[in-house]
Amino acid sequence: MSTGSSEAIDRLRHDRSALEAEIVDAGSTIRGDACNCPSPDHPDRHPSAMIYTGEDGAWRVKCHACGWCGDVFDIRAMMTGRPLADVLREARGADRPRTARRATPADMLALAKRYHEVADDDRLVALAKRLSVSVDSLRRLRVGWCERDGAYSFPMRNAAGDVTGIRLRLDDAKYAERGGRDGLFIPVGLIGSGPLLIAEGPTDCAAALDMGYDAIGRANNSARTTDDLIAEYVTRQRRDEVWIVTDADPAGSRAAEATQAAADRLAARLVPVVGTVRVFAPPSPHKDVRAWRINGATADDVDAAAEASSSRGPAGELRDMLAAEIDGRRSAIAWPWRLVTRGTQALIPGTVTLIVGDPGSGKSLLVMQALAHWHDAGVKVAAFELEQSRAEHLKRALAQRIGAAWLTDLEAVAQRGDEAMAYNAEHEAWIDALGRCIHDGPAEPVKLCDLIGWTEARAAAGARIIVIDPITAAQTTDRPWDDAQRFLQTVMPILDHYGASLVLVSHPRKGKQRGAISTLDDLAGGAAWQRFAQCILWLERHDEPRDVTVKGFAGLLHATSNESINRTLRVMKARNGRGAGWQLAFDFDPETLRFHERGAIVKSTTTRNAELDG
Repeated sequence: MSTGSSEAIDRLRHDRSALEAEIVDAGSTIRGDACNCPSPDHPDRHPSAMIYTGEDGAWRVKCHACGWCGDVFDIRAMMTGRPLADVLREARGADRPRTARRATPADMLALAKRYHEVADDDRLVALAKRLSVSVDSLRRLRVGWCERDGAYSFPMRNAAGDVTGIRLRLDDAKYAERGGRDGLFIPVGLIGSGPLLIAEGPTDCAAALDMGYDAIGRANNSARTTDDLIAEYVTRQRRDEVWIVTDADPAGSRAAEATQAAADRLAARLVPVVGTVRVFAPPSPHKDVRAWRINGATADDVDAAAEASSSRGPAGELRDMLAAEIDGRRSAIAWPWRLVTRGTQALIPGTVTLIVGDPGSGKSLLVMQALAHWHDAGVKVAAFELEQSRAEHLKRALAQRIGAAWLTDLEAVAQRGDEAMAYNAEHEAWIDALGRCIHDGPAEPVKLCDLIGWTEARAAAGARIIVIDPITAAQTTDRPWDDAQRFLQTVMPILDHYGASLVLVSHPRKGKQRGAISTLDDLAGGAAWQRFAQCILWLERHDEPRDVTVKGFAGLLHATSNESINRTLRVMKARNGRGAGWQLAFDFDPETLRFHERGAIVKSTTTRNAELDG
C-alpha cells in the first residue's frame, strides 16, 4: 500500500465528520457524543453508543449496550454487506471509477421504464412460472428486463413512490443497478385498507399480492434507512395494522437472530405511527412467504398466523408488562425498610435511584445496609466504591451485621484485637461473598464516562442492583451537566436491556447551606440527575433528636405514635410509587451503625403523608 493510500485512509479515520456521516447514513441519530447504535442487529431506541477518539487519533463509535465498536470503514462495510478489505481497497482508490457520478432519480426512473417496456409477456410468464407467482403481481411491481445483463429488474422506490434504485436478478445472483439507492418494492394498485404486509424482498411481496393482501417488500432488512422509509410510507399511507412477515431461518442460527433483531427494530420504529404491529414467520418447514404459498397457504392461514402472534402496539406493550408483573419477572426489589419500598417501588428493572445527603448524614452506611440486605436475600448485587478501599467498606458492613460500631474505631480494635479477629473468622465466608460484589476505585481518577462500561459489564454479568458510591466522585469535564445527561442517556438503555436497577449516592450542590430546606435543584451535577432518575431519596441528619408523630406498620397501618428520631428520609421523587413528598422518620443507631424506619411523619392532612391513610 502506498504512502498516499495510507494517508487517505488515515485522513478519513481521523475525520469525525466522516464518521458522523456514516452513522447518519446508517439511520442513527447523533446527540453530542451519544448516538443510536449503528449495528442493524441492535434495535436501539435510545442512544446507547458513544463517539470517541482512540489513542491512535482515529474516531470510533462504541455501543455500551451490545458491545459493537468500529470506525468509519467498519460501518461502511457493515451497512453495504461487503468485506472490510474491499471497503478499504475502494477507499485507497484501487477500485474507484474516476469519472463516475451517482445516478439521479431521473436516471433511475428512465432506466426502470426502459427495462419495463422491454419485458414482453413471454419473459414475464417465464419468470412467473419460475417463481410460482402470477404475471399480474409481477406487472404490479413493474418488473422489467435488462438486456445488457440478461437480468430481470425490480424498481425500488422511496416513501413517496419515486424510483431511487433498481434490483437486478439473475438465476444465481441478485445485485443493484450501479448508482442507485436501496428502497422499497411498492406495487401499484394497492387497496389502501386492511393490514399492510411487509415482506422480505420483491418475490415474497408478489406472493402476498397473489393471496389478496396489500404488501410491500424490503430491499434490505438490516439497514435503519429501510426502517425509516417504511415508517415514512405508512405515515403517508395511513394503516391501522402492519404485519411484518420474516423469513423462517433455522432456529438458533445467527441468521435467525439477525432476522428477528431486524424485525424487532422495525416493529419498534413503527409502533409510534401504526395502531397495531405484528411480527411472525411462516410455519416450519416453509422458509419464506413464497414457499409457504407454493405449498398451499391461503389468506386464512396467514390471518391465523397473524392472530396468533403478539401485538407490538401500545396494547401489546402493556400486555407484556402486565404478564411480567404477574409472573414475577418484573418486580420492585424490597429495601430493608417497608415504607421506602411501598412508597417508591424504586427498584423496578431499568430504573435509576439517587440517594442524596450532606456529608455526615450517613448515606453510605444506609446504602451499605441495603446492599448487605439484598445480598443476604439472594439478589445479585455489584457496588463501585469510589471513596475508600473495599476493606474499609467491608469493615463497616461487618460492624452493621454484628451490631458492633466499635469495629470502625481504630483504638477500640487495637484494644479488642482478639475479639475483632474472631468476628472476622466467624463471618469469613459472608465477607468473602459480599466482598466479591464490591469493587473499589483504581489509583487514578475514574471518569464518569468510564462508569458506563463498568455498569454494562456488571449488568451483563447478571447484577440486578448496581450501586455507585458516590457518583459525584467521578471525574467530569468542565461541563458536568452535559456529562451527566450523556451518562444517564447511555446507561438507561443498558439497564432496560439487562433488567437491572442503578442506585447512585450523590451530594447536594456546593453552596447549599446545611439545614436549609432541600429541593431537587439542590442536587450536585446539573438538572439531568433530577430529570432522568425515577426515584430520589434525601437523607437529613438532625443534630438534636427530633420528636415527631408518625404512622407505622403493624401488618396494616396502625394509629399514630410519638417517636424521637435523628434522621429524616425525604422522598423527593417517586415516579413508580405514590410516596413523593413523604417524610419518613428514621433513627440511626451509632452503636450498631444501622438505620431503623419508625414510620411516616404526620404533619397535617394536606401533606402527601396523608395518602398513607388510604
